[in-house]
Amino acid sequence: MATVVFAVIAALLARREFPLGALVGALSVVSPVLLAAGALVAKIGRGNRGLATALLLAAGGLGVLMAWTAADAFDWPGTARLAAVAGVLVVTLVFLGYFSPLGKGGLVGAVTAAAIAVAWEAVAAVQGDPARLGAVMAVFSLVVLGVLPRLALMASGLTALDDRRSGGVSVSRHQVGTALAATHRGLALSTIVTAVSAASAGWLLTLAGKPTVWTVVLASLVVVVLVSRARAFPLVVEVVALLAAASCLVVRLVMWWMEHAGGAGPLAVLCVAAVLPLVVLAVQVPEHVQVRLRRMGDLVESIGMVGLFPLAFGVFGVYGQLLNQF
Repeated sequence: MATVVFAVIAALLARREFPLGALVGALSVVSPVLLAAGALVAKIGRGNRGLATALLLAAGGLGVLMAWTAADAFDWPGTARLAAVAGVLVVTLVFLGYFSPLGKGGLVGAVTAAAIAVAWEAVAAVQGDPARLGAVMAVFSLVVLGVLPRLALMASGLTALDDRRSGGVSVSRHQVGTALAATHRGLALSTIVTAVSAASAGWLLTLAGKPTVWTVVLASLVVVVLVSRARAFPLVVEVVALLAAASCLVVRLVMWWMEHAGGAGPLAVLCVAAVLPLVVLAVQVPEHVQVRLRRMGDLVESIGMVGLFPLAFGVFGVYGQLLNQF
């Protein structure tokens, strides 16, 4: 990990010292070399998976920076920047899936990243307005987030093993353990990618030239669904990713509020957001109260998911057009 961090920091500092075009050329050579070296190290002899993982991660980090720098150097549009960064990320995850202990989890993450990137590119191709693009992708990302656990189970082979066991076929403990590990790894990567997509979509909603009730409420609802959805994920990294995405949107909404209204209200919201986690940690509620709170959370999440669609229609101005028709 230290190798990856220092390599990326060195490349970031090089952006300040060298022309961007020259840096892109250098990184376009170094990144593939590291990628190939990682694959070779994993296969030669007994295979040093630790070294291979470090090389592949360094290649991925430098590759993403290369794509971003190329977009800056050659004035690429946002869609081209996204395609380049997503392409590097997908290739890196595929290599990690084949040549590192990540295994099938890397392939699951690569498929998720590719699918979400394609969705972003497709919607951006037909809708240039940031708020409308954000509305569509917010709904899409949260729907994908809801089906991720099931998809991860299927992609890792755990569902197939369960079907075989139900049919009377013997399944080894090693097979189950391997499939379960792949499920968790793939789900963690897919959750991170989807959380970034949802947060980006919510951020685009706040870039509307003039705030409307639809954009504000939809962005706020994205926060609510992200927080409530975090309860369903088993690993800490998944919960942290979803809560971090929600927190970024909360801060952005508060900043948006301050830009257009000001006053003490936005700061009060941030103070409440800061105190609320402390209250959750400090207060130990009885078991029956926890059950009621979980049911309330499920209800809020269900209402939130249903409410995404009419709010997205409102961002597109559908209701105003219907009123004008009559």
